[in-house]
Amino acid sequence: MENIPKGQIDAQLLGIFVCAVRYRFHLLFQRPWNTGWFRARRFESFDRCRRALWRKVLGGGMRQSGLLAAACLFALDHHVESLARDHENAACLAEGLRAIEQIKVQAHATNMVFAKIPQAHCAPLEAFLKERRILTQMLYASRFVIHRDVSREDIDTVVRAVKEYFAR
Repeated sequence: MENIPKGQIDAQLLGIFVCAVRYRFHLLFQRPWNTGWFRARRFESFDRCRRALWRKVLGGGMRQSGLLAAACLFALDHHVESLARDHENAACLAEGLRAIEQIKVQAHATNMVFAKIPQAHCAPLEAFLKERRILTQMLYASRFVIHRDVSREDIDTVVRAVKEYFAR
């Protein structure tokens, strides 16, 4: 489902043909952390789904479900289209990082880019970027997550700064 903007598949139509549809709302909220998901199943399999989720009911994990449900409804109405832009920006970031010899882009999927940075450069690169008001946490294997608050200009700025660091 997270690739719907990329392929422009109708989510309701998809739900008719599959046994279960799982939607991860953090992608709609455009945030890197997992905020929750819902599962829709065909009517005949609801009982099985309900039994599988019964432990969550007993655990009392639904204290803020109303607030989260409201946010999910807002995201479904207002943020689905922006996912395509996030996917394009992530592809741009992956392409820019691939052009830097010292960085190995391991994967690029949806709005995330996974890259390996030489261990000796992690802390110095992080400090170099911080001087330019780019806050990161550079690890040997880093994950870059693009969300609705990250523009194409921001991507270009980061790629330019990383290139400048490695060109020194």
